[in-house]
Amino acid sequence: MNKSVLSQVLLESYRGSSLAKSWSDALLDEYFITTHLPALLEESGESLSAAQVAQRWSEHVGLSEGLKSRWTTRITPAVADFLCILKSKLRARKTNPNLLPLNR
Repeated sequence: MNKSVLSQVLLESYRGSSLAKSWSDALLDEYFITTHLPALLEESGESLSAAQVAQRWSEHVGLSEGLKSRWTTRITPAVADFLCILKSKLRARKTNPNLLPLNR
């Protein structure tokens, strides 16, 4: 999947998730999703977990070890919701790569 399409799928998935509604003020925002998630997806594919995303986010915001554990536990349910939506949309794209462009 090319980067432009992946970016569109990431954004559409994010905007429809509880992650966008609840955590965008905590730097779990569109910038984080489009900047950090492509590399994580490349490394892990569909086995990407909420814990991996939460770990990357905690590194991104520079949390101390004490805060990292507390905050990653709090954000994991919203990240899992986002990943469920994302994986569904990615599977749909694999099944039918000629889907119309998103958000148009």
